[in-house]
Amino acid sequence: LLVYWNTARNRVPLYLTNRTTWAALEDLLPKEKGGRFTDIGCGIGGALFYLARQRPDMTFIGIESAPVPFALTWIRRLLTGTRNIDLKFGDFWKEDLATYDVAYAFLSPEPMPRLFDKVQAEMKPETVFISNSFVGPGHPADEIHEVDDTRETKLHIWRKIL
Repeated sequence: LLVYWNTARNRVPLYLTNRTTWAALEDLLPKEKGGRFTDIGCGIGGALFYLARQRPDMTFIGIESAPVPFALTWIRRLLTGTRNIDLKFGDFWKEDLATYDVAYAFLSPEPMPRLFDKVQAEMKPETVFISNSFVGPGHPADEIHEVDDTRETKLHIWRKIL
């Protein structure tokens, strides 16, 4: 229950982003210095820590509602002293996405229609939304980045939120 907290309520299991996908995400970050990235449902923070090391000029915010993954990520941040990572424990549905330049989600098919509506309502036109493997029905991605991994991961990218 402490690890799979979201499975019952939001129908979102713990999916972990793999190392190959971390590198693919790095290539999708804005080229200009600065900016804010959020990992919606960050799990144990693998992508956050990788990206924070690669881009010390950016701020990376992880949102997680399952207690054990959040605690592990919080302890890891404390032990590594990573200064450009912030963590938020709680419900990402209550988070305002307007403050982010890039939002990333690896959730499940279940919340995607509602999440895409939230992204469209809150994110600024110049921001980027990236979904690992899952799409919002009726909203084809502007671009699909195929990751060379065993999962055959596809990153669905919306570069102009309408």
